[in-house]
Amino acid sequence: MTFHPSFSSFHQTFLLLLASKVFAFDELIVLNGYSPERKNQDISLMAPLVLDCAESCDIEALRIIEDGAEELFQHYFNVVKSLNFTCPPVMFAGGLLSSENLLRRLLMQKIGIEKVPISKYSPLEGAALMANISKNS
Repeated sequence: MTFHPSFSSFHQTFLLLLASKVFAFDELIVLNGYSPERKNQDISLMAPLVLDCAESCDIEALRIIEDGAEELFQHYFNVVKSLNFTCPPVMFAGGLLSSENLLRRLLMQKIGIEKVPISKYSPLEGAALMANISKNS
């Protein structure tokens, strides 16, 4: 899709979301601010499109993905600090971090890992093992 040069990155992203038919215009307006009707599932439907836009150098989409990676890193950092881990094992769970995309690459860069972690256990088994390790250390 080609846009007029005067369109901001935000406007381009907004129009791409409309063109994708994931959301109607009034739904996008609701997603832009607080709404009690907004569901996380509705927002998650936009993730593949926002990732695609970010990979295409859309400035607003890049900002969203970079902010998301930073938030995830802060959660990781807080857990590592709270549990006094040094060189903790890292595992990704969930659709966005389980597939190759910009969000995962940025998070791996922030954490300082080069290879994608491969799980030996389910997320539930891993959480139980990590809790046991932290309890015994």
